[in-house]
Amino acid sequence: MPKDKIHILYVDDDEDDFLLLKTQMGKLTGRHYVIDRAASFDEALEKFTGNYDIILVDYRLGKEDGLE
Repeated sequence: MPKDKIHILYVDDDEDDFLLLKTQMGKLTGRHYVIDRAASFDEALEKFTGNYDIILVDYRLGKEDGLE
């Protein structure tokens, strides 16, 4: 049975990209997406608790990159 809520952590320092993603995900039907944002690598580490189904990370994120 699929989960009713899909929890997403979006890691990106560009707030406009986050708002665009949130708007587009809000248009999808069938599931409810809960999207949290972290604006930096360090903030993402603080928020990461293992309670996310999906983590989307910007490749160029300050001094770190999305692969780290």
